[in-house]
Amino acid sequence: MQDVVDGGSKTVHDVLLEKHPRASTPPDDVLLDGDVQPVNPIIFAGLTRKLIKEVARRSSGAAGPSGLDALAWKRMLTCFKQASNRLCSALADAARVLCGSDLTGVDLSAFTAARLLPLDKKPGVRPIAVGEVFRRIICKAVMRVIQPDVLSCTAPLQICVGVPSACEAAVHAMDRLFSNSSVQGMLLVDASNA
Repeated sequence: MQDVVDGGSKTVHDVLLEKHPRASTPPDDVLLDGDVQPVNPIIFAGLTRKLIKEVARRSSGAAGPSGLDALAWKRMLTCFKQASNRLCSALADAARVLCGSDLTGVDLSAFTAARLLPLDKKPGVRPIAVGEVFRRIICKAVMRVIQPDVLSCTAPLQICVGVPSACEAAVHAMDRLFSNSSVQGMLLVDASNA
């Protein structure tokens, strides 16, 4: 028997299906057209075995579809001397290929796969996707390499870029402003996915 949500007639599975729309072709106006500017691969030269190992040591979290959690990946990437070094090098190579190559037409479904878990919010259910740990390690390593560029492009527009606990910082900043009697204003923040 499947769990029924909040005493209603819908199961957790039904709610998750409602929140996950079917895949469809995007409208033409949201796609970029024209020539794609190639990325200079030298940008990603910092994606090294050493960086992968460093990021792996700081990794934590649940397992993706493969069933290997962050502790298992950390062990594989750090505890077996030459075998770990070769695996770290392979992940660094994969990261450089993903970042510096044209992957049009390449099936990346295994790389982007995630396990969908229902989080009981009482009332309601929030779907949480848990991706593969090796993907999280690669993505964190890439962000370490390109973080200065990302910050310079997005920080004025996105509050959460490069700021730890940015939503909490925004709340505290607004609280200080509203406690000042000479300040009047309103801030609308969508932090539903934070």
